[in-house]
Amino acid sequence: MEIKKVTVDVYDARLFYLLVKELKRLKIRLVPENGDIVISDHNTGDIQISSKEEIPRVIGKILCKVKGKDKFNELVIGIDTNKNNLAIAVVGDGDLIDYYKVNEIKLKETIERILDTIPHERVLINVGIGNSMGFEIYRRIKEEFKDNVYPIDEFNTSKNKITTRIKDEDILAAYNIALRTL
Repeated sequence: MEIKKVTVDVYDARLFYLLVKELKRLKIRLVPENGDIVISDHNTGDIQISSKEEIPRVIGKILCKVKGKDKFNELVIGIDTNKNNLAIAVVGDGDLIDYYKVNEIKLKETIERILDTIPHERVLINVGIGNSMGFEIYRRIKEEFKDNVYPIDEFNTSKNKITTRIKDEDILAAYNIALRTL
């Protein structure tokens, strides 16, 4: 399947800048015109946007559309726990589609934003439990999100066992945690 190209046809300069910045961070292929998917703020194109508050929703749709989907069958959130921050990898149908580094305070908000903005059928949340903090984070996430939250052994998750372009060791660990089955 060919990855689709995106055109940002937005008149509002600030909104254009914020959209392009986020799409580039996610390594979405951008073209100046005639993209397979067009984001617009003036009632043309495939996906409409009118304010910066809509960016997460639009990005969620784009993440699906560039893969030729309306929604992901399975969305897996992998969480690697560390003292200073938590690494989150978001995997849609087996592909890394987004990633974050957050502190404990922002974790629930970040997970909720992922679940609210990326269209999906089913979700799994895998939490690495390689340290005492991991057990605590797992307990809190399980309490908050109930179903489909699983503790995952972190053994060898920071090792690059498969060919990937993930350079950040914590994001790589979160990605490997997301891919682990029970």
